[in-house]
Amino acid sequence: MVSQTPIGSTATDPVSLTTTIRIEALLDRLGRDRPGDVRVFHPARIGVCVAMRTTPHRLITSGARVRIVSDRRNLEDAELRAALRQMQSSGAHVRVARSVPHYLTLIDQRIAAIAPKAESASDKAVTHRSPTMISGMRALFDLTWRTADTLDDGSPDTDPDVDSPRTDPVTCEIIRLLSEGVGDEEAAAELGMSLRTFRRHVAGIKDMVKARSRFQTAVRLARRGLL
Repeated sequence: MVSQTPIGSTATDPVSLTTTIRIEALLDRLGRDRPGDVRVFHPARIGVCVAMRTTPHRLITSGARVRIVSDRRNLEDAELRAALRQMQSSGAHVRVARSVPHYLTLIDQRIAAIAPKAESASDKAVTHRSPTMISGMRALFDLTWRTADTLDDGSPDTDPDVDSPRTDPVTCEIIRLLSEGVGDEEAAAELGMSLRTFRRHVAGIKDMVKARSRFQTAVRLARRGLL
């Protein structure tokens, strides 16, 4: 039996939430504390209404770092796909994974709202404040995030017209430095070029693989065996 400790209590037992409206209210209340990090799982068949109402839009636009991992099957729903793109255009970082286990919103290291059933975030959802539980959920989210695709790269890149980047020595060195996570200034210094020149090379590589971000660039370079 789930503990019915009121929201806002310092108890570590999970708190029962019975409706999407209460999840929405909880997130709105927590948003007033201006959290810095928000992590969200959207399981398959979550539905556009539930997704929009239980994803903290106020947090997305308030400067918090909001990361959303949606089950890939949600992209089959045109409305939900459009909603995810809207969240992304508002400032959220959105990725898609082959499988997402349940609904989750994790705010900083303070509280998590979870709905065990994949079909809905409004059926017997609970909140957790236990540091152990939250640590475990953060680890699960981070693992899923690292292996997920960007929203714009949710399906395999099969475009035969996408060119592979030139494999001249400078490009190869830049690709190596990018894969190692070296910062722009450090990489430019190592290559003996200005920061502006280095970033121009990086932009050229992005254009060649038709990527919109550095993460997407890395994904596409890896698929071509260049990382």
